[in-house]
Amino acid sequence: AIVIQNALNANGYDAVLVHQNCLDESNSTYYKDVNAWERYDGIVVAGRLFESWPTIDLVRSGRPIILTEMGYVDELALGVQPLEIKRSQEFKLMDRTHPIVEGSELGSFLLSAPLEYCSVDTGKHHVDVLVRDRDDNPVLVAHKTRELVYFGWFGIADATEDSILFKWLVNAANWAF
Repeated sequence: AIVIQNALNANGYDAVLVHQNCLDESNSTYYKDVNAWERYDGIVVAGRLFESWPTIDLVRSGRPIILTEMGYVDELALGVQPLEIKRSQEFKLMDRTHPIVEGSELGSFLLSAPLEYCSVDTGKHHVDVLVRDRDDNPVLVAHKTRELVYFGWFGIADATEDSILFKWLVNAANWAF
């Protein structure tokens, strides 16, 4: 989460890391309903939410979301379910016209080192699959009609500073937020 925050802040965002365990859980209006999420221009979900923070309120808030937590792909209409957690450096760019990956080269590419990621099953969800792993499973997904992105490389902290993933992360924020 800190790596994502730093990448966004280095590109002009005012990203704030909100630690769930430091929030006042006795205050039932704090971050737990639709209105509480609306204070943010965009939200990056980089970990599991407390059970008392229902994702339905996050969805109903209409906030743009970048999701790196594979457990919520169904709730956010980005996929059916997580598939596999793997480690690889080889992926395939499927669409070079979407603003998140615009201008990147189509086809297979290698990251400088293997990273952990989770692919997802998108089923018949209304999404654009931008990047797949070598087994043809989606790793980077954008919703077709809402500002929602699944960014499956939760191991981005191990990426080199010049990794294309950081460019795509910032592009995802520019597109969604």
